[in-house]
Amino acid sequence: MLSHLILFCEWISIDRDIIIAAALLHAVGIKPAEAAHGYNTGKLQEKYGPDEAEKILHAMAFPHEKISVVREIIGNHHSPSQFD
Repeated sequence: MLSHLILFCEWISIDRDIIIAAALLHAVGIKPAEAAHGYNTGKLQEKYGPDEAEKILHAMAFPHEKISVVREIIGNHHSPSQFD
């Protein structure tokens, strides 16, 4: 699956680091949401996910300008209409 994603990113000229990071971390807000509320929803993933992803990406020395894009993707992955 990951190899297909990389090829797709090259085919449509998307930054593959951003897409791979967002794909791997898109659900990182589940555990913090469950810890805070006792349950998880898509909206709670969008609320908690970006901060959790940023912590992980900073620890990996991921470029700051790319982190902001990954945060935006993770913070909206259950609400595609926010990109309209």
